[in-house]
Amino acid sequence: MAERVGLQPVVYFLGFVLPSLGIVFQEIALFPWRSVYENVIFGLEGRGDSKQEQQEKGKHYIEMVGLSGFESAYPKQLSGGMRQRAGIARPAADGKRVMGRLAVFMGLIFIIK
Repeated sequence: MAERVGLQPVVYFLGFVLPSLGIVFQEIALFPWRSVYENVIFGLEGRGDSKQEQQEKGKHYIEMVGLSGFESAYPKQLSGGMRQRAGIARPAADGKRVMGRLAVFMGLIFIIK
């Protein structure tokens, strides 16, 4: 369940309020008409960050998830793992904590900040 408080979205998870948590779904929801770079900076654009900030953060988080060289690729051109990493970079670039679960380890939770 989510709602807006002021300009910041608030997410309720198991009864807790998580205002700065980015959620990465099992099925990655990238915009198919946007490149990897454009998907990663999506939240920064909505927040009104300067173009320079968008470029710096976009480049940093794309490098962090190992997608350097694929900035202009579209989701359909990426493997499933690459799409997953782009999906992790998007909320991380927006300053959110990223929380996910690795299915292989059933319940192992990773957090990127």
